[in-house]
Amino acid sequence: MWLEFDVAVNVAAYVPLGALACLAFMRRFPVARARWRAVAACAVLSLGFEAVQLFISYRVSSLYDVVANTLGAGLG
Repeated sequence: MWLEFDVAVNVAAYVPLGALACLAFMRRFPVARARWRAVAACAVLSLGFEAVQLFISYRVSSLYDVVANTLGAGLG
């Protein structure tokens, strides 16, 4: 139950970020390339956040979070 909620929240949180990143990249690139760059940028950002969480004792880093965040960015 907790995993499904966590994945849903991560997807929902990255949808607006993916949309805004895509709009920002569309100023310089065609739509298809802007979309891929936005998803890649959000994936790198998510991976960075998860890597930093490895050094915080009360946080748990998870690959599910990276995948869910990247999926949310792609939906955005």
